[in-house]
Amino acid sequence: MYILRDRIKGYLQHPIFKRTIIYTITDGITKSISFIVLPIVSYFIIPSELGIAANFDVLQNIIILLAGQAIVSSLPYFYYERTKEEVAILVSNLLLLVLLVNIILAIIIVFCTNIIEGYLHIGLSLQLLTVLSSLCMLANNVNFILYKMEDNPINFAKLQIGQVILYVSLLAILVIGYEQQAVGKILSYVVVISIMSFIHLYLLYKRGYLIFKVDINVQKTLCKFGIPLLPHSLSFWIKSGMDKIILTTYCGLSVNGLYSMALSFGAVYALFNTSFSNVYVPELQKRLAKMTPENEYEEKKFLVKLSYKLGSAFCVLCLIVIILCWIMVHYVLSEQYASSFQYIPWIILSSTIYSFYGLVIQYPYTVKKTFGLGLVTFLGSAFQLLLTFLLVKTIGADGIKYSLVIGSLTIMLGVWWYSNKVYPMPWFSRL
Repeated sequence: MYILRDRIKGYLQHPIFKRTIIYTITDGITKSISFIVLPIVSYFIIPSELGIAANFDVLQNIIILLAGQAIVSSLPYFYYERTKEEVAILVSNLLLLVLLVNIILAIIIVFCTNIIEGYLHIGLSLQLLTVLSSLCMLANNVNFILYKMEDNPINFAKLQIGQVILYVSLLAILVIGYEQQAVGKILSYVVVISIMSFIHLYLLYKRGYLIFKVDINVQKTLCKFGIPLLPHSLSFWIKSGMDKIILTTYCGLSVNGLYSMALSFGAVYALFNTSFSNVYVPELQKRLAKMTPENEYEEKKFLVKLSYKLGSAFCVLCLIVIILCWIMVHYVLSEQYASSFQYIPWIILSSTIYSFYGLVIQYPYTVKKTFGLGLVTFLGSAFQLLLTFLLVKTIGADGIKYSLVIGSLTIMLGVWWYSNKVYPMPWFSRL
């Protein structure tokens, strides 16, 4: 009994556990506020209008990917091998790249506005707002990543919670007070993310991360790492964004709105997964960086055993979240969204499969073998897109359920295979 008590106490005092708790509480408050407002929004935004807001997110997400999300996400893989000044030069040139690409994308949107509107049912002004929100979000993500690298979850939490409070307040004013429906939801996000970007940039400057020095070699290094990951990043947009376009085309905006409402409940499961990743990725990179030939096999066995334990925990979490979502949909939301629950178990199951994928994808990043990773995920997502198209066209909205899970499983197995090829791990050895 005493041994067990001491072991539990040791776990509770471990730095990883403490930081995970902070991130979890932060995301918990974030998601809790969102879910407090979600039932109210369900009474003031009809499914077809929510479908329009969802299509705004579709365009915004592709802009974010093309504008450099993969390059921004590469920061942790350069952070520990550089001095503070070198990191500052890296960050400054990264932000410059993001700005230039967003300007180019805005020009492209102006010339392609009719095509975009034909598929997504959003006008030019909303299309250009996706570029503004993309630029702001990427700048904010740079600061969030640096806080994680600095092991500074407190400031991370303050910014996250502040952003959510601002968003929820403005959302209530525009959607409930002024009955702006989809436009109110969109403007709430864009205005708040823009305000927060000024705060993030100021904090970056205050901590010495903004140096006005153009370094072509640094930009080449970032592009060399990030551009091969573009197919990998696009694969996620294909999985989520194209699903909504296909649903809008063959089933209408209302069905897209119901599916989008169901996707918002996937955030319940993503709560722990995201919070865990905020801590797991930096700690894993540190552990891999300190690995020596003498302890390599034992370290790998430890990581494999840990992955299996975490996978089991994700499965249990999957069941708990599905039950919680059923309760919320049937007893909290407006009746017009009750039928959205039909999609939720499939979405949560797909997210659980993605959790397994998240445990193995770090190894190709570690050895910087990103091109093959991008190819595997892109092909997997292309397969899912084809499956979604065929099933939705043939059997209607039910097709999205099956393609979602089959596609996630295909991608997860493909990434696991590729990860073990470039960074062998004893996945099937006796532990």
